[in-house]
Amino acid sequence: MLRLERFGAFHYRRDSVRFTPLSPKEARLLADSATSGRSVPEVETLEPGLWSDAELMSAMISWRDAGIVDQGFVCRARVVDAERSHGGLIGPMVTHFQLTQQCNLRCKHCFVDIMARPGPNELTTPELLDVFADLRRLGSPLVVFAGGEPMLRPDFFELVGRLEEFELDAWLCTNATLIDRTAARALADSALRGLSISLDGPDAETHELLRGRGQFKRALAGIREIVEAGHPDVKLRVTVNPHNVDRLVEFADVARELGVHKVVFKPFRRTGLATDPRLLVSRARYYAAIERASKLWPSDAPPGEFDDGMPSRPPEWTRIIPRFGCVGGTTLATVVYDGRVVACDALLSKDDWTVRSHGFAECWRRSPAVASWRSLEAGAECGECDNFTECGGACRARAVGAGGTMSDPDPWAECSEDEVRVRRRTLAVVS
Repeated sequence: MLRLERFGAFHYRRDSVRFTPLSPKEARLLADSATSGRSVPEVETLEPGLWSDAELMSAMISWRDAGIVDQGFVCRARVVDAERSHGGLIGPMVTHFQLTQQCNLRCKHCFVDIMARPGPNELTTPELLDVFADLRRLGSPLVVFAGGEPMLRPDFFELVGRLEEFELDAWLCTNATLIDRTAARALADSALRGLSISLDGPDAETHELLRGRGQFKRALAGIREIVEAGHPDVKLRVTVNPHNVDRLVEFADVARELGVHKVVFKPFRRTGLATDPRLLVSRARYYAAIERASKLWPSDAPPGEFDDGMPSRPPEWTRIIPRFGCVGGTTLATVVYDGRVVACDALLSKDDWTVRSHGFAECWRRSPAVASWRSLEAGAECGECDNFTECGGACRARAVGAGGTMSDPDPWAECSEDEVRVRRRTLAVVS
């Protein structure tokens, strides 16, 4: 897919799940090739002078190696060109779905207002399929299914079975306690790209401090079923908190025994309804823990991936993300279980529009609540920071969760050269 944008274009490859940003000159040439079926050299001769021979040859080889053009140097991508949001993209790059408010667990660190039953106003199957259709039209191929527990929806496998129809690449976030042999086979045979399964302790005692008695055994049983069924991408997702922060390397043995493909660590964030300060770890303690764990991580274990929750920023020249702010409302959107379209699922607003009242595309383009994320202003602390250009204030939900405002810095933002060096050194060890 080639999605035209103000800065040029994104090329998206489904096989590698990769977005490549392209300059206006690149976008124009590739779009002409894609719409005409002609090779890049043929198209370029129709409007000569924009490229030197050496520059064009270098670009063509690079595009061929990246899969943007084929061996005959023809771009075969589907071209998407639609109305853009004010100051933003045609559509999000990633869309999260809270498929249901219902969950079978009561985890202490959950930020969602979960219930024992489905919410009274949850989106229907046809309404969700309408959103899928909008995402295809907008060229927004990446989706994440979460909840609540998404597998509790009666139509869950019907929705999964329709993904390919809309050219969507989806990942499932689940607690795995509902995965029996039948469900595992259905998941393994589905179009789901991957499963991210919550496991918050290397043993029952630690895991169940957050997730409840008996849940460790149930989670492991579900994980074993999906691994045995042969799904190619099953990873453990660990929320790092004071109960497990000093035991991260122990997850390597668990992952090896289960046969999963990766373990991803992220720190607990105080956001939404997840407000218990006792679950927080300091940035310094987290960095020390992941540096220690990464050095001790066994070479024969599935890889560990350590994330500090700091949003990554696209190349500055694309101007996709404003100078201040994060990915919320710029490259990321969430569809809440009742149809609200929000920039961040941890920061809801009474002014959020719904897909029932406006449709997804219109919510993305014009919802005042979503659009406000594209014009945030930095407060004095961020605006005067020497690291502002690189950091941009970072996560807005974490800033608000720490008692600040939307203009205040993320408490994990690096605001001094020493802090920047520590983060770079730590993450370099991890990589």
